[in-house]
Amino acid sequence: MVGGKLYGANFIRAAACLAVFAHHISTAVMPSFRPSTIHTVLELAELGKFGVSLFFVLSGFLLGIPFWRALDAGTTVSIRTYTLRRMARIAPAAWVCLLVSFFIDAMFIEIAPPHRLIRLVTGLLFISDWHWVTLFPVWFNGPLWSISFEVSSYLMMPICFVALHRLFPTYFTGWIARCVWALAIFAALLAHGIMISVIGVPIVTPSDGTGSFNVAKLWFPVYNPFGFFAMFGIGTLSAGIHIITVKTKSSISTWIGVCVLAFGTLMPYAIYTMTFGAGGLPKPPFAFPMLPLAAAVFLFLCQRFYVARRLDGPLIAFIARISFGIYIWHALVIQLAMKLLGVMNIGPLLAFISLMLLSITITGIIATISYRYFEEPVIKWARRFERGGQSHLDINFAGALAVSTK
Repeated sequence: MVGGKLYGANFIRAAACLAVFAHHISTAVMPSFRPSTIHTVLELAELGKFGVSLFFVLSGFLLGIPFWRALDAGTTVSIRTYTLRRMARIAPAAWVCLLVSFFIDAMFIEIAPPHRLIRLVTGLLFISDWHWVTLFPVWFNGPLWSISFEVSSYLMMPICFVALHRLFPTYFTGWIARCVWALAIFAALLAHGIMISVIGVPIVTPSDGTGSFNVAKLWFPVYNPFGFFAMFGIGTLSAGIHIITVKTKSSISTWIGVCVLAFGTLMPYAIYTMTFGAGGLPKPPFAFPMLPLAAAVFLFLCQRFYVARRLDGPLIAFIARISFGIYIWHALVIQLAMKLLGVMNIGPLLAFISLMLLSITITGIIATISYRYFEEPVIKWARRFERGGQSHLDINFAGALAVSTK
């Protein structure tokens, strides 16, 4: 980290975005229609689903930095500013995409799915992650399922900082605070296990004609907000270790940081495994905990080695800048492109190449326009409300924590 720039963040964001894109391109092509010449490539591309985990680790890393800085300095974090920035960054673009996807669903799905309006409303309120019926707000744009999980993590992180500071007002500082953060990750895993135990996996579900309920049945409650916050929390721990070591470049501090990060990730997971593993309860998805740990270590090390600066070139920075637009629009574009190509009498290889070129081009154009003329202006507009004479809540890390209204 030099001059406030976080190295490797754009690289992770761009890589995760492109990985998820590749995954949906590969899964859009049915196995019987896959060109034999690139069958292996498509199978590898399906692993791009693990990019979702990278997004959560990166978000935890970036959003955790101001909280750790405030904690170490004994100052405050404005929840008003935090909330405004998060809402401005994702809500307007996500709402537009969700509404467009909802109407496209209505156009192409002949039989109206059950609970259609409830799924839409929960998606708009970012609470669709709490029940299998609402897990997919719309079917034609599957990736929108993860937005509510992300918002839940946004809420859980400040709660964990408040709770840990109140539980350990004297010790929640310095390196001890980083070790104590392992309790937040363990609490997330504990809640993950309890949720699976209490709810169980739904066996009988109504059919909505699209298969989304069947997928939700397979995913939920293994895919639940607490499990994803565990990934997010690992990123937050990496941010804390970065902040406390940022002024020292010694190899000793680097190794201590990596060890604390490994301890804070693997110890809670080991306890979870001993507690719930015997009952056969699954862990959080997407190669947990090793993939989130690897991503967190990568982000930490990128701030300490000069070579990491070469990862964030102009192209990577551009893809990272429009990555949210790519993420929320690409699956819808792929679905529509598939329908277009389906009426054309062309071979599998040409169809795949056409699908890939159409999807990349149209998604890139939409994402660029979205960021330039919608997302960025909204972000700048929201910044005007961050400070001023209006009341706001602060999380106060000076001495015993207090939540006060100014």
